[in-house]
Amino acid sequence: MCRPETDNSASNLSDSGLKKFIKAILVEKTNLLQVQLFRYLIVGGLAFVVDFIVLFLLVNYLSVNYLVAAGISFLLGLLANYLLSISWVFNQEAKSSISQSVLIFVITGVVGLGINEVFMFTFTHLVGLQYLFSKIFTVPIVLLWNFLSRRYLLNRSEHARE
Repeated sequence: MCRPETDNSASNLSDSGLKKFIKAILVEKTNLLQVQLFRYLIVGGLAFVVDFIVLFLLVNYLSVNYLVAAGISFLLGLLANYLLSISWVFNQEAKSSISQSVLIFVITGVVGLGINEVFMFTFTHLVGLQYLFSKIFTVPIVLLWNFLSRRYLLNRSEHARE
């Protein structure tokens, strides 16, 4: 038996709209703040996983001081963040020179590292939290600094070249 044709145009439209939405937030290049922030949260989450695991391993298995380990793990997370942010979040591969984008990430990263160390020390020594809990409370502060400063500086450097 043949099945009668049904009108799937509404379904196709919603599928098409969903595909466009997913493509817009995950694939297409963009300067929209909301999309960049969404992507940066994903990138920041991945960088946090690298940072947190390395911190845990250095302190618990290699007996590295938690502040030294926090610096090392932060830098490895920063590297992961840089590689993903330049190509996916801020779309800088064709817009700016590699040396300029690296310089922006290094400068903001050094400030972020300083913020990281200050809050790690504050939450661990002054507040009395265990170092991993200190890291959890420190991450959103540093993430906000990193996103806002990098977005501003990368966009500013792009406009300066135009």
